[in-house]
Amino acid sequence: MSDSNVPEDVKKLISEIISRNNWEPVSEPKYSPACESGDGYICIHLAVEIPLQNETIRLFVKYPAGVKLFEGDTDSDRIYLNEIYLYNNIIVSYNNFLDDKGVKDRCVSAPKSYGSSAKHALVLDNLIYKGYKMFDRKKLMNDQHIKLVLKSFAKFHGTSFAFKDQKRSDYDELAKNCGSNVWKGKTYDTPVMKVFFDAMKDAFAKFDPEKDQHLLERCKPEVLIDTLREIGCNQDRSSIITKGDCWSNNMMFLYENDNTENPIDVMQLDWQLVEVASPVYDISYFFYTTASQEALSKLDDYLEFYYSELSEQIQKLGSDPKYLYPFSAFKKEWKLYCKFGFALAFMVFRVMLANPDEVPDMTEMHRNEVGIFDKFVNEEEYMKRIKLLAELLVERNYI
Repeated sequence: MSDSNVPEDVKKLISEIISRNNWEPVSEPKYSPACESGDGYICIHLAVEIPLQNETIRLFVKYPAGVKLFEGDTDSDRIYLNEIYLYNNIIVSYNNFLDDKGVKDRCVSAPKSYGSSAKHALVLDNLIYKGYKMFDRKKLMNDQHIKLVLKSFAKFHGTSFAFKDQKRSDYDELAKNCGSNVWKGKTYDTPVMKVFFDAMKDAFAKFDPEKDQHLLERCKPEVLIDTLREIGCNQDRSSIITKGDCWSNNMMFLYENDNTENPIDVMQLDWQLVEVASPVYDISYFFYTTASQEALSKLDDYLEFYYSELSEQIQKLGSDPKYLYPFSAFKKEWKLYCKFGFALAFMVFRVMLANPDEVPDMTEMHRNEVGIFDKFVNEEEYMKRIKLLAELLVERNYI
């Protein structure tokens, strides 16, 4: 990749990082593309190699691709600033809190940040060279993957609960400065909302009017869209700082002996949608878009596993989970808010199952020119996954 194609803002940032870390490169940094088509949607990703005398520093750079998800530039900028704020402020505050408690485990499973620029470029550790691998986005996760991810969310959420409980003024300062506004209060005709609304209507149009009547009577696109619009609006004492964007492509896994059935660590990527909300939004988004039919049948077991890990983290940090967020409150919120994961699944499943040449150009979203996929060969698997979720939510009276 020619250096002339790399923004000056990025090259300047890399130079600052080299200087700040007292690295002494033996040649100029080398830049190359860092993802395949269909993997990066609103950011451009670059791999950077900085050759030193005895080692090569390998970094990962992401910067805005010029996508306009909203009517105004302010909200579009907000999602990039959100992730930078997570790395520069939230993680730093949480880690200091853990240090004070003598807790050595990291609270947020995220790659190390080296810095950011005024034009929203962000430089991170390149996890590929640490042995981490992307999960195959077309696949659903097995028990080991699901539990590992739930545990990572529980640590982050548990730290949020304890930090909010013990350092309320500091928490309030963090909370007021994060929030993506992707969904909150958006009208149906907003480009990003229209994409999801159209995907829902298209899917329900493919249901059998007779065999699926019980599903169609309960699953209404308008209700599901409102579930998206309400995130961040229904804040109460159990609202915390959450990740917001929890599909499988936003995670990388480390495997034991390269056995891709047995992950031993996970890193959470892409924190642009950090939001103050119920933890149910994160868990329902992740679980509903990655769980197989077998895993869905064990929903209660997974909710209990998550809550057990959450409680352990809260207790480890010196707070009382039964007071801050009793299991009864978690189950009540699950019934109220888990529709969020179902609502997102209509579009997320399409992106997960799409071939690289089928993914629409997201840079056209602001002009209302992004459809629900003009070409899509995995329609049968898509409808199977949607119907499984619809059956689950209707059977359990979640919708």
